Amino acid sequence: MKNIKLISFFFLSLLLGYTACVDQDFDEPPVTGLPEEVKPVANATIADILALHSIGSPATEITSDAIIEGVVIGNDVSGNIYKQLFIQDATGGIQIRLDVNELYNDYPLGRQVWIKCQGLFIGDYNGTPQMGINANADRVPESLVSTYVVTGERDQTIPLTTKTINDLGFNDINTLIQLENVQFLSSEVGDTYADAVNQSTQNRELEDCNGNNIILRSSGFSDFAGATIPDGGGTLTAIYAVFGNTKQLTIRQLSDVALDGARCGTGGGGGEIPTPNASLADVLAIHTIGDAASQITSDLIVEAVVAADDESGNFYKNIIVQDGTGGLQIRMNDTGLNATYPIGRKVYIKTMGLYIGDYNGTPQLSLNADGDGIEPSNISSYVVAGDLGQTVTSTIKTIDALTTADLNTLIELSNVQFADSEQGAIYAESDVSGTNRTLEDCDGNSIIVRTSRFADFAEETLAAGNGSLKAIYTIYQGTNQLVLRNTVDVNLTGTRCDGGSGGGGGGGGSDMVNEDFSGLGNNDNIMLDGWVNFQEEGDRVWIAKEFSGNVYAQMSSYNADAASNKAWLITPGIDLSEASSISFETAQAFYAHDGLTVWISTDFDGSDVLGATWNTLPCTIAGSSDPNHEWIPSGTIDLSGFSGTAYVAFKYEGTAAANTTSYRVDNVVVE
Repeated sequence: MKNIKLISFFFLSLLLGYTACVDQDFDEPPVTGLPEEVKPVANATIADILALHSIGSPATEITSDAIIEGVVIGNDVSGNIYKQLFIQDATGGIQIRLDVNELYNDYPLGRQVWIKCQGLFIGDYNGTPQMGINANADRVPESLVSTYVVTGERDQTIPLTTKTINDLGFNDINTLIQLENVQFLSSEVGDTYADAVNQSTQNRELEDCNGNNIILRSSGFSDFAGATIPDGGGTLTAIYAVFGNTKQLTIRQLSDVALDGARCGTGGGGGEIPTPNASLADVLAIHTIGDAASQITSDLIVEAVVAADDESGNFYKNIIVQDGTGGLQIRMNDTGLNATYPIGRKVYIKTMGLYIGDYNGTPQLSLNADGDGIEPSNISSYVVAGDLGQTVTSTIKTIDALTTADLNTLIELSNVQFADSEQGAIYAESDVSGTNRTLEDCDGNSIIVRTSRFADFAEETLAAGNGSLKAIYTIYQGTNQLVLRNTVDVNLTGTRCDGGSGGGGGGGGSDMVNEDFSGLGNNDNIMLDGWVNFQEEGDRVWIAKEFSGNVYAQMSSYNADAASNKAWLITPGIDLSEASSISFETAQAFYAHDGLTVWISTDFDGSDVLGATWNTLPCTIAGSSDPNHEWIPSGTIDLSGFSGTAYVAFKYEGTAAANTTSYRVDNVVVE
């Protein structure tokens, strides 16, 4: 059993780290800077240091005795930046990674600093340059910080450049910029900057009056995480960065946001929300598969929901949208589309002037007759972003019943499995652009699952069992194929048609479960051999969370996009001839309701959760009288009254409006 004390410590991926810090008042010494005779002499600029490194290449050690001078433009004063300083000179900006908390005390905004670069490394994190102590750009140890960073006078002029979203380029990265005439999307207004309860980072979206968009990224540990997104327009000051091809901003403190003026429109991502007057079926009817693409000359406006985006990398420069009449692929000449058009977002498609055609059988909407993508500067003019958190409906089908009406829609197949010949293979090989794997049902029907080598799950091993799978249905030159959005849509843990165990789910079950979730990373979806992570309702599944070295499973409805969430986390099958009890620990945080129940089934087939018979298990679960984060033992739960193969389910139910308690499960042991 892992006894832990939860502390506020979180490590952010992407390009910036964040943490909380405690505001304290200190007496300021009368520091005016170093005596002239001991000040370092700058002999290089930030641009000189940046020129040593090529974006995407391994980090480069700085071997020359280069010294740069700049002004601190970003620190951890609000907790929105973690163990980093941003400094800027007349030639550019750079972030320096330092293993020190409360940097703002010694390095306040506007303080002059010199960086002795020799021995440091210059690299980049997904496109944003950074300096660190080694080739991994690790943080400079606290004991060495003064060796590399020398402080000078305070209250120096902080450089600030007024820009537009479209004008932001490489030379602006890691510098302080100001945007005028911007506002948050109407769909973001009223939300908070980040998830202060679960202390997780959130992306919020800004737009200008021309419909150009950019991400504002804020840490759940920032002191303004729970502040409400303003509904006005105005100016915003922030540090600019990129993550791949996605532009994003980080504010230093809430005073950087001055959005209290009039808004320039009522829409999201393209101004005013248009009025729909057509369906996707109407648009699809303009084109005959196999013919040349046709330009849409009438003012058809369609309301749809994003069914698939490019977050996992398995879709490239396109999104899939669907309504009740069909689905369509929209080609866009940009990446990072999920930032603006995530799964579940309502969109309004202004089709006039675009072309409807097909790519070897699969319909697509594009910029021209050649199928080129809409240029980034015009995307929001054609595809207007609406409300988030819409339900993406999947149609239950069988392999042999798929038709052209299902193209570009989310379909769900039951009682399927990867072919015997695919067992042990990964989703996609690295030496080809895409890999086909054969999926089959128990009646001998089969279909291709095609995966890009750029998908973030490409190197994962194919699920071994039988069960259900959701995917987007497409056709390529007469061949039916499926494209996965992510592996959360793959629930193949039950007994195979040939009687195989499927990696722990179904069949005779296992005689022991001893799961502490330690093999998972922070914020990973729970994907473990034999376990089922089932989303019954809403937009969330069980995820792994980590505090103070302890990893556990968590589910919460706090700040969810969907109004209601129901999610099941189900153990592998338990052979009750070998095991007679189960125990676990639960904890709750920010109690608002009793949202966790525990169930058992002896007729669950490993895939059809709602078709099984479930009975509640009597046990102790953390509740309103228990302190936040304190682990509560369930007690030893007797399973001797059941026989055969049993599955135990942790079921969470909550709402975004009120029933928002975070529930945690750990140390699940079957004996």
